Amino acid sequence: MDEEKVLIQIGDVRIMKVDDKNVMLERNEWTINPKTKREKRVWRFKGFYATFSKALQAIVTKELLINENSLDSLKSHLKQVEESNQKVLDALEG
Repeated sequence: MDEEKVLIQIGDVRIMKVDDKNVMLERNEWTINPKTKREKRVWRFKGFYATFSKALQAIVTKELLINENSLDSLKSHLKQVEESNQKVLDALEG
């Protein structure tokens, strides 16, 4: 995808303009190449949305900014949810 189509990037998540009626949500994730067994980061598709605001809602509801590997308690999960929400708000203000 062309960089000029990126509407906003928040951490490892970005919203891309597809056309006049759709935006696309992607997350940069680690993957393993099955042939070479090497790890690399790739942009993975997370969904199409009719509006920018629906894509932002999906970032929050799908918890795409939360690091699941570092969750060890309800308290740490709630803390990451608060941080995730703040990142989205900060990106909109900036």
